[in-house]
Amino acid sequence: MRSTFYNRIRELRAQAIFLGVKDGMHPEKIKEISITNEGAILCSLSTLIIAAFVQVWVHIPAISVILLVIAGLYLVVLALHAWRKYLFTKIYFSVVVNGAVCWTATSLGYGSGVHYLYFVLIFGVVLVTDIRFPQLRMVLISVPIIMLGISLLINYVYPNAYGLSIETQHQIRYLIFPLAMMCTLGLGISFSANTKKQNEYVALITATLAEQNEALLHTNNQLDEFVYRVSSDLRAPLASVLGLIEVIRSERELEKIHAYFDMQEASVQHLDVFIVDLLQISRNARTELAQDEISFSSLIHEIQQEYTYLPQANNIQKRVHIQQKAPFVSDRQRIRTILSNLISNGMHYWDSEKALHYIEITGEINERGATIMVHDNGKGIDKAHLPHLFSMFFKVNPHPKSSGLGLFLVRATLEKLGGSIEVESVAGEFTTFKLFIPNARFGSYAAAKTK
Repeated sequence: MRSTFYNRIRELRAQAIFLGVKDGMHPEKIKEISITNEGAILCSLSTLIIAAFVQVWVHIPAISVILLVIAGLYLVVLALHAWRKYLFTKIYFSVVVNGAVCWTATSLGYGSGVHYLYFVLIFGVVLVTDIRFPQLRMVLISVPIIMLGISLLINYVYPNAYGLSIETQHQIRYLIFPLAMMCTLGLGISFSANTKKQNEYVALITATLAEQNEALLHTNNQLDEFVYRVSSDLRAPLASVLGLIEVIRSERELEKIHAYFDMQEASVQHLDVFIVDLLQISRNARTELAQDEISFSSLIHEIQQEYTYLPQANNIQKRVHIQQKAPFVSDRQRIRTILSNLISNGMHYWDSEKALHYIEITGEINERGATIMVHDNGKGIDKAHLPHLFSMFFKVNPHPKSSGLGLFLVRATLEKLGGSIEVESVAGEFTTFKLFIPNARFGSYAAAKTK
């Protein structure tokens, strides 16, 4: 019970001292606001204690009432910070605290020791003010020094305005010293805690900036490589076409001219494949995710029909085993791109020396998502190539229909959907791609959209 009470008090204190703090605020500003709030609370409590003491021991109701009003004025600082009137709060608190201490010191007399509170004020100003503004700090420090001089002058002219005895003034002094120590200790603890938080914040910002800088350098390197590779891959087919045009102009045999035209067509088709893949990468990065209800059996059949024109199509068995146990919602066009690339790879990299060649697609679709496996017994992939398989422009084997972007696009599209992909392959034997795509019907695209 006691532990719960103390925890609640700590929570309330934390809420109070951080009133007015906004996300992303500079650490020095956070320190200034929180210590000012802490100082206002300490000043209010100290004033209430002095008011109670004056009422009980000195019996001067007028002073007690004024002190109660001053205690309330201190708490206005919290409200001003909550309303985010930062500059006005700074001026208001400086005027109220200096005016209150000056009035209390002149009212209770020099012997009360209230003048020592000015040193607490100076200490508080040093802690509170932002080190980025030294001129403002000097102004705020000079104010309590000037007010101290005014108080001493008034006490010299009117040494005992309320007729308090020396004994009473000394009793008040015994109260003032502990209060001054309490305020100093409280401000010091608050400063220490804020300094620790500030250091943690600075360390976090430094680490974040380092990560962002590293990511920026990596992106810049990728961009340089991308521009170089794109320029090279775009120019190669064009250079080939231009070279063939020159050869055709000097050629007289019709059969050879047709052969050169076939070469030109192959170069242009390669260029077209490359540009289409680039457009798909750009589209995947820029367009929002759609929500389409998908039948995987129909979608796979539709994709397979696109490759029936290939010469080797009749020699490759197509095995499809899909168990769709729940409605599935995702971006149909993106999933089509993924499966089309994987099926295309299986079709183009078949092993003509084998007696039987097949592409097997198995899948289980439930409320959680779709687990799809695309397996073929084609040429396979050497183990050394697997770590680079999804890299941009990486090609395991040169092929006129390959741009080196297909598997990169597959992984990028899956990441956009919040999915994942794994690959297992043995050169000369088989290749298996296993992918998982979350079901948006029973989940959310929120996580995927942030990628």
